[in-house]
Amino acid sequence: MNLNLDKLNYSSDPFPHVLIKNPFDDTDALDDYFPPLEEFSNKSFRMNGDMTYPQENYLKLICKSKIYNSLHNFIYSSLFISNFLEVFKKDIKKLIDNGDLLFNPFEIPKISSPYERNIFEFDQNNFQEPFLYPRLDLGFGVKGYGADNGGAGIHTDNWGRLISILYYVNQPNQMIGGNHRMYKVQDKKISLSKVVKPEKGVLIASLQTNYALHDVDPVKEINGSRNAFYMAISCNKKIWRKGEDWLMELTSNRKAIKKRSIKDKIFGLIN
Repeated sequence: MNLNLDKLNYSSDPFPHVLIKNPFDDTDALDDYFPPLEEFSNKSFRMNGDMTYPQENYLKLICKSKIYNSLHNFIYSSLFISNFLEVFKKDIKKLIDNGDLLFNPFEIPKISSPYERNIFEFDQNNFQEPFLYPRLDLGFGVKGYGADNGGAGIHTDNWGRLISILYYVNQPNQMIGGNHRMYKVQDKKISLSKVVKPEKGVLIASLQTNYALHDVDPVKEINGSRNAFYMAISCNKKIWRKGEDWLMELTSNRKAIKKRSIKDKIFGLIN
């Protein structure tokens, strides 16, 4: 499987993001072989149902489905990471020059094996060298999606998330809500800037800067389910510089680092 960038639509407004139509080899096959909803875990914070490595049903899926095996192998590869770093190359360089990024994504190692499973605490003093890694979640949304999950309101993704990627597998009939919404920050206030409708075969990728505020318009009515992939390129350490306090208060994900390292605690006691 490859990433088709021929129909890439880039925008820096309200923050760097791209829309890509039919980025994968077989849009219909990804829809046709999407797992039955009863095979998903309902303990997901991201969607109403979740399936990811190393869950048993996920492993079964990539064993029996050629298209999903190909997808898995592509997402968990250095090529996947390199493709999206290249897409946002100019923006990333500006963020490095401005000091917004704590590490240079082009200079730190990439690992291609599954690493993250709901990691939210970033220890800058854990003695690990920084590295980038990919992630793939399969999931679905039904009525109410976006209210208590899907970020549960306007937010920027967690401290280690460099690029967030959403791919719509299908296009439900008679759905009210479920749109991906992006917000701009002006005069320390936020306002709705862009709405992307969940259309089959559309991919949204965005740099998760401190200004990358977004949410899901909660689903009010739906016939069936909104099926999607959530993909990401992340760092094992906090990669974004903390913004001003007023900016951090606009997103629950970045109000504070939840866990202090042992080293920080010791230094705190000493100081």
